[in-house]
Amino acid sequence: MRIFRFIALIISLAAIIAIVPGCYYDNEEYLYPGVVLCDTTGVTYSGTVAPIMAANCNSCHGTTAPSGGIATDNLAAVKANMTRIWGAINHSSGYKAMPQNMPKLSDCNLAKIAAWKNAGMPDN
Repeated sequence: MRIFRFIALIISLAAIIAIVPGCYYDNEEYLYPGVVLCDTTGVTYSGTVAPIMAANCNSCHGTTAPSGGIATDNLAAVKANMTRIWGAINHSSGYKAMPQNMPKLSDCNLAKIAAWKNAGMPDN
C-alpha cells in the first residue's frame, strides 16, 4: 500500500513539474518589455520603402530639384542610386550622413530598407 502512495506521489510531482513550465509567459512582449519588434517580412517598395523616403528624404531629394543629384521619390531613381543612398542613410565612411543634420534613421527603418534591397529591390 505504501508503495502505491509513493508511486502516486512521484507521478503527481512529475505531472506538476511538466505542467508548471507550460504556464510561463513564453512571449517576447512579456520577456522583453519595452522592446519594439521590427517586422521585416512582407516589405514592399510602395508600402514600406517609399513612405520612409517620403518622411525622411523627399523634401530635399524630390525629382524636381534633387539635392546632390539624387532623387528618392521614385522607384527608378532609388534603385539607380541605392549604393549611395544606402551608404548615406547608414552614415558609412565616405558618404555624407543623411538625413542631413538629423539623427540616423531608426534601426527598424534601416532593416526594412535592407530587406527590400536584399530581395532585389522589386517593384511592389
